[in-house]
Amino acid sequence: MKPSFAEAIQKEWIKNKLQPCPVIDTSETIEARKAIIERLDSHDGQLLYLMMFIGIMQNRFPDITNLKERVLLYSAAYNSSFFHSEETMRKIAAQSTFHTGAIQFPSDKNYCYSDIALYYFLNYSGNLN
Repeated sequence: MKPSFAEAIQKEWIKNKLQPCPVIDTSETIEARKAIIERLDSHDGQLLYLMMFIGIMQNRFPDITNLKERVLLYSAAYNSSFFHSEETMRKIAAQSTFHTGAIQFPSDKNYCYSDIALYYFLNYSGNLN
């Protein structure tokens, strides 16, 4: 996770008054940014941000109850921006823009990030087989 993603998650969580609300400094001070980095350095901290991200997405799109649809939409939002509209995220979810190299060359094959996320969810989560 990127620190900018974590920072946006924190602000959105508090803006929407979602619960439970962890005690997080959302100021733009050096200390607040260091705290984000420290949280991201731990599995517990990353799980906290993942939980908050899922909560934000469920709050924004409560009518999407199908798990496969959620995985596709949430992965598109995670990979691009959770501020996009549902329509935009669905378009992003269908695009093959993810490449596996450090540098992308014209001959490289692109993959669909949401399809990769769905594949791993279906094959390794134990929830939907």
